[in-house]
Amino acid sequence: MSNIPIRKRENPRFLMKGAPSSFPTKSTSNRNEILLVAIQNFPTVTSSTPIKIVIDNIAGSDIRRLPVINPGDGTLKGSIPMMNVIDFLNGERSNIIKSKHNGNLFKALMEPAEILTESKTITATLDTRIDNAIALMAKTGIGTLIIVDNKNRARCILTEKIVLKMLAGKLTSVLVNDIMTKNPITVTSNATVGEALSIMLNKGFRRLPVVEGEKLVGIFTGMGLLRYLRGSGIYTLIKSGNINDLLSLKIDTLMVKDPITITPDKTITEAAKIMIEKGVGSLPVIENGILKGILTERDFLKMLSQK
Repeated sequence: MSNIPIRKRENPRFLMKGAPSSFPTKSTSNRNEILLVAIQNFPTVTSSTPIKIVIDNIAGSDIRRLPVINPGDGTLKGSIPMMNVIDFLNGERSNIIKSKHNGNLFKALMEPAEILTESKTITATLDTRIDNAIALMAKTGIGTLIIVDNKNRARCILTEKIVLKMLAGKLTSVLVNDIMTKNPITVTSNATVGEALSIMLNKGFRRLPVVEGEKLVGIFTGMGLLRYLRGSGIYTLIKSGNINDLLSLKIDTLMVKDPITITPDKTITEAAKIMIEKGVGSLPVIENGILKGILTERDFLKMLSQK
């Protein structure tokens, strides 16, 4: 893990041209200003926590990277990104389900969180300036930044969603078309969960637009899948307990139908407002009824990294 020492400024400067020179804070002090905006009430797990609880915590908190702590002193041991859970379901780690547990997902979910944990976790410290924390997220492409104190204990979490809220009123007049991911990889509603997860893992995507022809009919997301698996819902979804029952499901049973969309000629200010108000992490971009691209919280960070 790397604690990032950040130089201090008297006034935090904004990252984008034409924006205000500082973020609003509730105090004139520069110390620990990140606590004013970051999430302080968040779940943690230990290396021995069952994967089932990991899924419940990620899906319940909507945090895509879960801190793993040492039970003795609470220090940060590592983290579990959401995509490692997806990998457990249908990637390299799925061999634990298929071989060790003969395909029984229910038994495999009792495996310890340690097998999903990344020990090398990018972190920042409590005295990190907010603008520098955002710059770190943009530079590394990490969507969830864990903030630690001087004893390496997780104190708060900064997410892409929080960054988007902070930037919403300060964005330039850049158009959606300028920063969206164009011609995104898509799937049809007849695709299976297994096929969709394979694409997501191979391409590093957290979501896939679902189309019929060129018409958008839904969107399938990794977080959405984990929400279906959360709590007792998993036992309704997969009655036999076999992983193949999950992987062979058609995604039209799990996708978000008729998702909120935007057109490419709208500004990213308008897009950010919609994403915040509707509580979504992405907007499919539609022009004349045809899918042209997708705009995600990550695209906003990519834009910042190019400034």
